[in-house]
Amino acid sequence: MSMADDGFRDPYGLPWKALTAFERMDRVIAMIVCPILIIVAIPFAFAYDGYVYLTDRRRDPSNHPESMVRLNISMESDLRRWMRLVENAVHDGDAYFDMADVAETRNDRSRTTLVYMSPGDFLRVAEHGQDQDKEAKITDLLDRGVKFRSIPMLTFVHDNRGHAKVVGHEGRHRARALQARNVTQMPVILQSQSNGDKGPGIRWGSYNVANMPTVLSGETSGRIAMPQSVIFPPR
Repeated sequence: MSMADDGFRDPYGLPWKALTAFERMDRVIAMIVCPILIIVAIPFAFAYDGYVYLTDRRRDPSNHPESMVRLNISMESDLRRWMRLVENAVHDGDAYFDMADVAETRNDRSRTTLVYMSPGDFLRVAEHGQDQDKEAKITDLLDRGVKFRSIPMLTFVHDNRGHAKVVGHEGRHRARALQARNVTQMPVILQSQSNGDKGPGIRWGSYNVANMPTVLSGETSGRIAMPQSVIFPPR
């Protein structure tokens, strides 16, 4: 049956033969263009939904655990935007610190960098010890909503063969207090020291070391996988 037959009606129910040439053209365009617009709009709808999800997570990260970050995007440009959002996503431990302390880590010649690790991992490689008076003071600060003015730090040396060892630390009691609050990822300043001929200090912006450490041993015991810089990720 052709469009000219009496049995064919347009989307509004009018017989095809009753339409003018202009009305027929209008109906044909509508039947072709509308489905195309719907198909094109679907990826943008998913992209917008993901954008709202991630921006909402940045406002209140406690509502959306990091493991739940997901996004369905089919267009490359939207994927790049999503990657930027994920890279800037707020870790749950950030809320307890004044993050101005990380300014020096943006210098590509600096031997200090910013990493994230669990409070448990920090305590695993820091020298063991506990001071109840310090813990009480830190707990009081957290209860009053006061942010820490400095970020916990681990200082290490390495042997240029993939192994690093912690030789100094700051922040055990802050880590223990955050662990008690179920914080999963806290900021840590990682500082590389020269180990003489065995291993030079790492300049994080240039990765001037032939064999970057893959394992970090503790001051007294324990070991973890070497934390990765979030300012200058490995190439």
